[in-house]
Amino acid sequence: TVQNNGTAAVGSAFQCGYYLSASDTVTTSATLLGSYTVNSLGIGASQTDSNRALTIPGGPAPGSYYLGCIADNGGAIAENSETNNVSVAAGTVSVPFPAGIVIFPLDAPATVSAGSTFIASFQVVNPGENTFVLGSASLTFSGTGLTVSQRTIPASVAGESIATYSFNVTVANNADTHLQTASIAISGTDAVSGAPVSDSDAAAGTVQVLTASTLTFTDASSNPKTLFDLGANDLFLTLRDADQNSSASTEQSVVVTVTSSSSGDRETFQLRETAVDSGVFRNVLAVQTSSAAKVDGDGVMQTAPGSRLDAAYQDSRNSTDRSTAAATIRLTPTQAAGQFTNATGSQMFFYAIGVELVYVTLTDSDRNTNPTSVDVVTVALTDGATGDRETLTLHETGAATGQFRNRTGLPSLRSATPANANNNLETADNSTVTFAYTDPTNHDTASGNSVMKFTTPSTTRFTNQAGGAVTAYTLGIDSAYGTVIDADHNSSPSAQQE
Repeated sequence: TVQNNGTAAVGSAFQCGYYLSASDTVTTSATLLGSYTVNSLGIGASQTDSNRALTIPGGPAPGSYYLGCIADNGGAIAENSETNNVSVAAGTVSVPFPAGIVIFPLDAPATVSAGSTFIASFQVVNPGENTFVLGSASLTFSGTGLTVSQRTIPASVAGESIATYSFNVTVANNADTHLQTASIAISGTDAVSGAPVSDSDAAAGTVQVLTASTLTFTDASSNPKTLFDLGANDLFLTLRDADQNSSASTEQSVVVTVTSSSSGDRETFQLRETAVDSGVFRNVLAVQTSSAAKVDGDGVMQTAPGSRLDAAYQDSRNSTDRSTAAATIRLTPTQAAGQFTNATGSQMFFYAIGVELVYVTLTDSDRNTNPTSVDVVTVALTDGATGDRETLTLHETGAATGQFRNRTGLPSLRSATPANANNNLETADNSTVTFAYTDPTNHDTASGNSVMKFTTPSTTRFTNQAGGAVTAYTLGIDSAYGTVIDADHNSSPSAQQE
């Protein structure tokens, strides 16, 4: 309330101002909050200003202040005393701390799988006393393939409290596998003053998209290969693992282990990225194979023909990503050759049915798959007359000869009724028997044939003209006769043979 205590009426208008002051001595140097106008004031008259809304601007620091009103704060009226123009309200006014936003780093998995979804969130603290009102909140990633949608987005954050903003993130199957950097931002206003409030973090965290790896044995030209000739073909491995391509500007390396099933030799292959940003890895140096005694880690794969090589890779960024590859070692392919023989390997063009045992001798050096032990192969026999089919198992004649022969001869008999696979050759006189062999690895072939003959033991004796047995002849009187009995020389039932 302003009252004229003077001896003259005030006929001109003047202003009365409300001030916010850090001191209880309120002057016009304090913060002006508002004012009202008094147009005139008679002697002893007064004017009251009530229920005026005053807004504290953003300038004053938070704390306790005095509220005062100064009449004629502009000095428009000449007064006989200027010391009684100020009135200070009892008590103080508190100016709160304004709303403020501080972002904490992103909370998200360090690695995620292609084709998956995950939740990413960040906390926001409002250290002020005024409420923060949200305008927008965002989460973005530096690469491609991560689609963000809002999950839980608080509309405001009360003073001196924390709120969590969360997002759903969908990972595309072809998402960028380089290390992606997360950027977060939030903006809004102070609920009291309306002042803008914001914070952001362009490096709030990182996410790596992981993909499943594939591992393949290859030749020197990167063509897939699962069969290697011992000592002749070098070993190469190709790995595809996009998430190991952690830098788009440099080549990375990975490690693959290879083990031989025969020797137990274990070698480590260093695979290098084939080009910057390719995600494809291959050993630059060829790894040779050898039949020597194993030496782990010497850069040479000691192994043997018929051995299996097992390659294994473990993704260092993904414990569930493990890939393997397998290959087989063989001797350099050779052409097989064979023939029907006797027990010592001499060729047999004819076999006496029921008398001479049937043998097959085969030479195929690349079937000497283990140089320290005897290997085996099989051949199929077929009789041309009866159709009888038998299988012979041929054993190597020594630990590393590459020559094979059946240890037990196959017997034969004349029979019009074949019994397959009974370890007895049913055949007929003058029948041609054949064998056929196919290398199970190289698929080269060998074959041969022989003729089966029916023979009976012959007898020869001295006789007389009538064929009677004679043990003595009278010199000059008796004629000498010889008789031969040999049924298998009776080759024709309609003509006489000699």
